[in-house]
Amino acid sequence: MPAFQLKPIAEVAPLLPPDTWLAQRLQDRPAAFAGACCLLHEGDAEVDHIVLDDPTHLLDAPPADTPEGTMLVLVTGNLRVRRFVYNQGTDGATGLVVTGDLHAQNLLVGGQEVYVGGTLAVGELFWGDYNHGDLTVKGDVQARVFAETDEYHVHIDGERRFGQHVSEEEDADSRSARIAAVFDPLLYEEDDDDEAMDGRANRLVRRDALLAHLRSGGSPLGADFLAHGWREPPPAPQPSGDI
Repeated sequence: MPAFQLKPIAEVAPLLPPDTWLAQRLQDRPAAFAGACCLLHEGDAEVDHIVLDDPTHLLDAPPADTPEGTMLVLVTGNLRVRRFVYNQGTDGATGLVVTGDLHAQNLLVGGQEVYVGGTLAVGELFWGDYNHGDLTVKGDVQARVFAETDEYHVHIDGERRFGQHVSEEEDADSRSARIAAVFDPLLYEEDDDDEAMDGRANRLVRRDALLAHLRSGGSPLGADFLAHGWREPPPAPQPSGDI
C-alpha cells in the first residue's frame, strides 16, 4: 500500500477539491503558504489512528522534529481509521481532507477544516468543537453520537443519521442530561450555565487525559450507553413554590 509522503503545499494544490478552504486560500494568496507542508497519501488508505496535533507519526520514518507548517493531511481516495482521529488543541490544528469516504471509530476534532468528498461514517462519536473548526461532507453522515459545541461549523450535503445529537440548539437542561447519559465522565464536567434551571449544567471538555484514554482502547462514550443504548433521562426537577 502506498505510504504517506511529506510534500510542499504548493505541490499538492492541484489535488485539492476546489471548494476546500485551503484551495481557495492558495488561489488568492499562494505566497502566504510558501513554507507549509502536507502529508499526502495517493489512493485509499487505512491507519490505526491520527493525532492532528502532530500527524507526522503517519510517516514511515517520522522526522526528529515536527516540520514547521505541517497544515494538512490529504488522502486522494477513501480513508479508514480503525480507532480514532483526535486533536487536543482546538485553536488551530492540522486539517484533514479526504476526497472519498471516511470511516472512523471516533472523530474528535476542532480548530481546522475537515473535508470529506464522499460519506462520513463514525462508529461511536463525532465531536467537533470550537468556532475555528469546520466539517464539510459532500455525502451522507452517520454516527452513533454526533456532537457540535462552541459554535462549531457543520456543512452536510447528504442525509444525517445520528443516533444521538448534542448541539447548542437543545435547551441547556436537556443537553446536560443527554451528556451525562451518553458520555464517559472523562469528557464532561458541571459548570455554571445561566440558561439551566438551577444555574448549573454539564458541558463537554477536552481533558489532557483523553488522548491516553483513547490510545489505551477506551471509548469516549459511557459504559452504560454502550451496553444498553439510549435511556430517556428523568425529567428535570421543577422549581418549588406555590403556583
